[in-house]
Amino acid sequence: MENKYEPYCPVCSGCGEEGCCSPLMCQHSPDGHYCESYLKDLQFAYKTSRYFEEEICGRMSKELQLEYNTEWNRLWDKVYGPPREISAEELGKVLKEQLDGK
Repeated sequence: MENKYEPYCPVCSGCGEEGCCSPLMCQHSPDGHYCESYLKDLQFAYKTSRYFEEEICGRMSKELQLEYNTEWNRLWDKVYGPPREISAEELGKVLKEQLDGK
């Protein structure tokens, strides 16, 4: 029997097409088809984020910094769960007060 081309990973069902399936769905399994390329995608995103925070954030307006920090905290909570003692909303308020100089 002939092997039929199957573009989808048997572990996470990602297709490996650049920009199509999110690397966040990758299970990094030895049986995965695109784990290496998805890992590179995640490394690229991490390095881009680090550059942005180290080189660009400090030059943004206070309002834009607040918007970025609020979204960053929302995503952090979504991925890692909210901090034990303060929610993303409360942290956003604290950051706003700090930016406003209160």
